[in-house]
Amino acid sequence: MYHAKQRGRNNFQFFTVELNQHLQRRFTIEQSLRRALASD
Repeated sequence: MYHAKQRGRNNFQFFTVELNQHLQRRFTIEQSLRRALASD
């Protein structure tokens, strides 16, 4: 959904294995950053 929104109106994005892998990496990085900020 976010990829389609980033590309603007009248767009769609198919769900793929590559997209899932990209989102998993992004989620892992985001969670690590949140933990780092919380632990100072």
